[in-house]
Order: sequence, then C-alpha cells, then structure tokens
Amino acid sequence: MQIYLLKFISLFILILVPIRLEAHSNKNKDIKSSNQLVWLVEDKLENKNLLDNNYEISSPSTHIERLVISKLKMYDINVQRASSSRINHSLQNLKNACTANRANTTHRQIYSLFSSPQSFYLTHKLYRFNAKRPLSSSVLNEDGQIKSLSHIFDIYPSNTIGIAQGISFGPFLDQEIAKLNKKNIYYRGGTGRVVALESMLYLDRFDFLLALPIDITPTKEQEKQLEYFPISNAPPYLIAYFNCSKSTFGKKVIKNINQILEQLYQTPEYYKAHKKSFSAQELSHLQQYLKSKFTDKVYISEK
Repeated sequence: MQIYLLKFISLFILILVPIRLEAHSNKNKDIKSSNQLVWLVEDKLENKNLLDNNYEISSPSTHIERLVISKLKMYDINVQRASSSRINHSLQNLKNACTANRANTTHRQIYSLFSSPQSFYLTHKLYRFNAKRPLSSSVLNEDGQIKSLSHIFDIYPSNTIGIAQGISFGPFLDQEIAKLNKKNIYYRGGTGRVVALESMLYLDRFDFLLALPIDITPTKEQEKQLEYFPISNAPPYLIAYFNCSKSTFGKKVIKNINQILEQLYQTPEYYKAHKKSFSAQELSHLQQYLKSKFTDKVYISEK
C-alpha cells in the first residue's frame, strides 16, 4: 500500500512542478511584456535613418522623435515600420502603441492620446510652377492669400491639385480639402509621396501642389519659376505631436513623453532642430506665437 502511495505522490509532484514552472514563466513574461512599447514609424524616406545617430536629420520632428526615443529607457521599445493607414489601425487596436509626427485632430482624439507639441512646421502653402499666366486676382484676398482652396476651382474648374494621400493636413486644411471635387484632386500615396509630388509639379502633371515649405527643395533654376501662396485663415504652423493608444499604458507613456519634452523645450538642441528649417525671422515669429499660445512655457530656447 505504501509503495502505491509513494508512486502516486511522485506522479503528483511530476505533474505539479511543470505547471508551477510554467505559471512562473508566464508571470515573468507578463512582467516583461507589460513594459513593451510598440513604436510605429511611418515607412517613408525621411524616417529611413531615424535610429542611426550618425545620420543627420533635417526634419525637426524626426530629429526630436529620435531624441525622445533615446530617453524612453524605461520601456522595451519595438520599432515597427508601417503605412499611415496601418498606424491608424494599430493605434485603435493595440493598447501599447505610439507614433510621432501626427496632427492632432478631433477624429484621432476618439481612439488615441496626444502629447504636448513635438515640433512646429511652417504651414502648408499652395505651389505653382512654370505658369503661363499670372494667377487670377479674384482668387486672392487683399493680403495676397488664397481666399479658399475651393474658390480656385470655381475660377479654374479644369485644373488639378496634387495632395499627399492618407495623411492629415491639420483640422483647417482637412476641411478645406473635403470641400473639393475629387475630379480636381490628384492623390499620391506611398513611401516616396513627398518627393514624387514635388517632381510631378515640375513635370506639369497637375497645376497646383499643397505642401509644407520644408518639403519643397527646388534647384536654383526651378526656383525661378516656382510660385507659392499662403492660404487665408490657415494657422501659421502645423504642429506635430506624439500619439499613443488610448489606454492606461498609453496615458503613462504620454506622461513620460511630456516630461521629456518639458526638458527638451529648454535646451539648445530643441532650438537647433527648428533652426534647420526656419530663418532667423521665422524663428522670432514662432517665439512670439508660442508666447501668445503657451504663456507659461518656453518652447524655443536660444541659450
């Protein structure tokens, strides 16, 4: 009887120990995975060397993104490259995902959280190249600004405008674009859309291009034939933000990012990141804008 009892106890121990070990292993796995942050990077050319510190980045937002990632040492960061549509999907379905360089829109606020400002861009302009005739004065206000995007096509109904696909231009311009007839829009998506759209403007594939000044890099010869117009009522800057899943984890990451940003705002590094794409006068205007909008914070330090 004792022999059978000993065999039974031995068998019970053999079964129980692996279960306890597996449970312990899963617990450790949960602890480790609870700190994992999926960092989504849009798969486009300007992000190609995001994590390569030996590569100098001209984009202020990408430069600041690199700085912030390097300081999020409390997380196990898993960088994943994805399309803009995939990033939207991931932020809605993952609890531990973040991305950068995003416009803060009402729709995105439904399913995700935003940080303090990441960086600032001079707002989009309307570009024209090698135009045969001057732009009709009827589409401009007294300040030389485009009255509205839709008004252009009231005057030029057969013209087209090049627009990057799958991104937000900010709340105001998103609404302006939504008013346009789709037959007047030439959409271009993909990883090289920014470079492609500029090239297509020079090749006369469409009549106008809506783009950020930082994305327009003409040759000296092209510059002579390039026109650009500000758009009436558009905000002076497109503000980029970090954007995370709307979850307890996402809220924690946003808090950490904001703490890092608050420190960066006061450093020469943050100033230098914008200096690459702003003239001295534009930086001065930006400082005045920030002072009026964020009176208790200094976002650009010249120290």
